[in-house]
Amino acid sequence: MMEINYNLTINKEFEQYLIERTERKVAFPTFGMDTNVQYRFKFPNGYGASVIKGSGSYGGTLNLWELALLGMDGHLLYTDLVGNDVLGFLTDSEVNKVLEMIYSGKIDEDFNPYISYYND
Repeated sequence: MMEINYNLTINKEFEQYLIERTERKVAFPTFGMDTNVQYRFKFPNGYGASVIKGSGSYGGTLNLWELALLGMDGHLLYTDLVGNDVLGFLTDSEVNKVLEMIYSGKIDEDFNPYISYYND
C-alpha cells in the first residue's frame, strides 16, 4: 500500500495566505477509517482555495491533491478561473500553479494538469 504524504509543499509566496490546516480521521463505508487533510488559503483579492487529500478526494489514494476555488464568502465558487469544477489529481507543483492563477486572477491558457496525469 502506498504511503500517503499529507504535507503540501507550498511556495514561499503563498505561505502568508494559508489560514488553516486541518487533519481529521474520517470513516468511509468503502475505505474504512482514513486521514483527510485540508489547507485553506485566502488571498488579498478576496478569493481563496481549499486543497484537500484523502480517500474521498480526487487523487487522494494516488497521493495527489484536489483543489476548489473559494469565493469571497469562503464557499465553493465555480468559474472559468479553474475550469468550473474542482481540480483533482494535482501534484504539489500543480497546486502552486493554480494558487498563482487564483492569486493573480489570471488564467494560464496553457495549464492543463490532466495532460501530465494521463500521459504518465
